[in-house]
Amino acid sequence: MLSAAQPQAVVSTQDFQTLIEQHRAAACENTKARTEEAGERPEAVAGFSTSADLLMGGAEVPAGSYTLYSLPRPDGADLIVNRQTGQWGTEYDPSLDLVRVPLIRRDLVEPVEEFTIAIDSADSGSVLRLAWERTEWTVPLTPR
Repeated sequence: MLSAAQPQAVVSTQDFQTLIEQHRAAACENTKARTEEAGERPEAVAGFSTSADLLMGGAEVPAGSYTLYSLPRPDGADLIVNRQTGQWGTEYDPSLDLVRVPLIRRDLVEPVEEFTIAIDSADSGSVLRLAWERTEWTVPLTPR
């Protein structure tokens, strides 16, 4: 668990509601056409800032600000940590990807009506949770 003496990740809440609305609109639009020349198109999730170096799903993420994207795959989904920030949700530059980590899927009994992003405490650090409708995706976060 994180203690008060350890640096902790800080998620920026700036324009959080706007990001949720943009993600919902992009998700609906992307349902119509999910493929482009290079394959499936990532969907913007949120801005993410951390004041500490992290391990995210085992991948190193240095302290800094990033944009998170989700990328559905036939057998699951990946979370993309991208170095570009401040762009609108559909402006994605894959050359700025820092890491791609697999998300862990869990079916929910009760639906989540609003797309939700949360960071919760866990035994070995924290867990980033993305939930919407009857699906939750998670990835572990551990301070370095």
